[in-house]
Amino acid sequence: MYGDSTQLTARRMFQESESARIREFTEIAGDMIPNNLITALIDRGFFTAPAGMKHHGNFEGGLYWHSKNVADLLGDYTKRLDLEWQNGRSPFVIGFLHDVCKMDYYKKTYTREMTDYSIIEGSGTDLKFYNYEWNDEQFIPGHADKSLIFIGQYMNLTDEEVACIRWHMGAFDDRNNWKYYNEAVSRWPNILYTHTADMMAAKVWER
Repeated sequence: MYGDSTQLTARRMFQESESARIREFTEIAGDMIPNNLITALIDRGFFTAPAGMKHHGNFEGGLYWHSKNVADLLGDYTKRLDLEWQNGRSPFVIGFLHDVCKMDYYKKTYTREMTDYSIIEGSGTDLKFYNYEWNDEQFIPGHADKSLIFIGQYMNLTDEEVACIRWHMGAFDDRNNWKYYNEAVSRWPNILYTHTADMMAAKVWER
């Protein structure tokens, strides 16, 4: 349901198992996502990875939670504003896959003492604390470009989907790329709604 993304939803996502998240995604995806891509997402940790180290979605399953929120918002904007897409699947594909670059961004590190960003695991004598730290062992750097490299191994995207994923960070991209961003927006205005959905999810729904 659109708008059902709150901290309560975040806690629910954290408590759900990886299999529950996979089942939900598969049911929503239908035939929009190839099976080999779903398998790759499972193998690479999309359904267990956090969305960040210290901010929105810094818990197991946080990346999936954030991605679903962006897909929900894009779907809502499409209905409310009568947005037109090259392919009707695009709000789902862009929303769920725009941040797959983050699947190997972070690594879980256990600590003896709890910090402001620690996650509690277990209970009683089995109580543990862990944080997420930057993973220096990635073999491909980058953000949106990295997402497109991964997706392109398994499915073809429309030009609009490529543009929306590449520019979903809006003007937060390197200043040297702004002229390309402006050109892309003039061709595919839905880039602006993609960026808005990403910011609304990260800065408002997921605070």
